Amino acid sequence: MPVNSINIVGNPPWINWESLPPEYREVSAGIWEHYHLVGNVPIPKRQAAEQSKTDISILMTYVVADKYGSAGAKIGFVLPRTIFQSELGGWHFRQFTLPAGKKLSVIRVDDIDPLKPFRGQATNISCTTIFKVGESTAYPVDWFRWRKNDGEKITPNTTYKELSSRASSTKWGAIPVDGKQLQSPWLTGTPQTLTILKKVIGESFYKDLAREGINTRGANGVYFVDAWFTNNKLFVKNLLGEGRRAGIKEITQSIESDYLFPLLRGENVAQFSAENQQYIVLPHSTANPLLPVDFFDLPPRTQEYLAAFRKTLSERTKFRNFDPTGENWHGLYSVLQPTFAAHKVVWREMGLGIIAAAIGNGHLPDGSNKPIIPDHKLFLIPCESSDEADFVAGVLNSSVVNLIVASYAVSTGISTHILARIPLPKYQLNNTDHKKIVACSRNIRKSVPKSADTQTLVSELNAIVGKILGLRESEVAHTVSALKDFGIGT
Repeated sequence: MPVNSINIVGNPPWINWESLPPEYREVSAGIWEHYHLVGNVPIPKRQAAEQSKTDISILMTYVVADKYGSAGAKIGFVLPRTIFQSELGGWHFRQFTLPAGKKLSVIRVDDIDPLKPFRGQATNISCTTIFKVGESTAYPVDWFRWRKNDGEKITPNTTYKELSSRASSTKWGAIPVDGKQLQSPWLTGTPQTLTILKKVIGESFYKDLAREGINTRGANGVYFVDAWFTNNKLFVKNLLGEGRRAGIKEITQSIESDYLFPLLRGENVAQFSAENQQYIVLPHSTANPLLPVDFFDLPPRTQEYLAAFRKTLSERTKFRNFDPTGENWHGLYSVLQPTFAAHKVVWREMGLGIIAAAIGNGHLPDGSNKPIIPDHKLFLIPCESSDEADFVAGVLNSSVVNLIVASYAVSTGISTHILARIPLPKYQLNNTDHKKIVACSRNIRKSVPKSADTQTLVSELNAIVGKILGLRESEVAHTVSALKDFGIGT
């Protein structure tokens, strides 16, 4: 990039607001307010939040532009790409307005994350950005997607001169996903990709039905268990290595089947297929799922098991409507009616694009038929039938929907918000195209365990989904090829 034309360069600290020391948060609160980087976000949220602060790099960028950037000055910063593409975290940042109405334009973003240039980088997704003080942002913003050349290696010591022979960039564009709300996350892609995406983006019928999987609030090592059936009894052993909390002991004991369920974790979900390998002690019921069943109403051996961990469970911190410090010490967070649905679609929180599967009930080692419980690394949509679940999973796994998600969502946060952007219609039993999607999706799901070739079925599925969303065959073909630019389907 033209470094010699930039007046200010830097790499502001990337620290999440919640990770800052409390005293720093208190001291800096007024500065966040001064730059209007806090406040409610005007989009539906599952949980109310009075403020939406994310990364301190947002604040640093605004302060530097305001205090050191005169009109026409250019600023080049290394930043987390999430501030351009997260639904909530970058909302206030994307106003691009400084105090007294002074504008801050984004004139170029280089998505360098595919190069992984920083040592030890894990979840941080990096980009370099050039701003210009005193001008409004004009869309589409120039967005350059970098990739390593075949066989080349990029290290933290690679110079810019060396980079030109080891990597290359492609010029894309970036626009707000919602043209009526310029602070919405950015879509990125080639001009043809953006044209197609603008045709299909829209709300899903299911957007208000989606939920997060259960959350133990740091006590996986208590609730997550191995289970087996011997001598006509169910036995469990807690998965000691799964917990974040110190001091948890390993216990093996018999237990009743009443509050034992098959557990499905994010790592056990692939496109179209899912297989539970563990179990969960879940002392909640459909009668009032938000709160745990009264401890003394639980079966005796279930009481015995949970009581062994009472101190650990009671020491978990309060979170939203979750309070383990009193009589509900044995409960979990995010247990809802949909948690127990017999038919569900689940998708992974983290991944390139959407990784979704339809699931039904599972079985305990004693043969009991039970709902499969998704964990907090999964999101779910409850469905009324297996046909509806296969339909929803089929649409979510299609090339056009994956392209929507890949072009704007952060790969570490593919949560329920995506359904506000995906035109997933309600399943209609008598709709011929919907029936075809069900058949394709189900046949793919049944073929995956057999390692059978599913390419023909996937192509047929993509074509039908594209048809119901109003795309031409050539546009559907483009969605498949465009996904490769995001590292999907290669």
